[in-house]
Amino acid sequence: MDRGHTAKGLSDVAINNKSGMDQALRHLRELGHKKIGYIGGSAGLTISDHRVQAFIRALKRVDMCRDQSSSRSGTIDYRCVQQIPSCFRFKTDRPQC
Repeated sequence: MDRGHTAKGLSDVAINNKSGMDQALRHLRELGHKKIGYIGGSAGLTISDHRVQAFIRALKRVDMCRDQSSSRSGTIDYRCVQQIPSCFRFKTDRPQC
């Protein structure tokens, strides 16, 4: 994804992580959310790193603070998705979205 490989007969779809995060966080803030968690892919992968950096920068642009304890990275599969609620369940100040 986002590799920019094109040739005759091939097409490419690219994702603008910066714009997407800006739009998402602006929308969530307009809905009144103040604490937003982030669940991302494996750290060290270029696309995962780009996405988390876009999230961090977008938080600053919408004047929100990042809470490290409300962020998780790792391999995204069904086991991870099943564990996510338990990561935040016992936090007294857990993310709203």
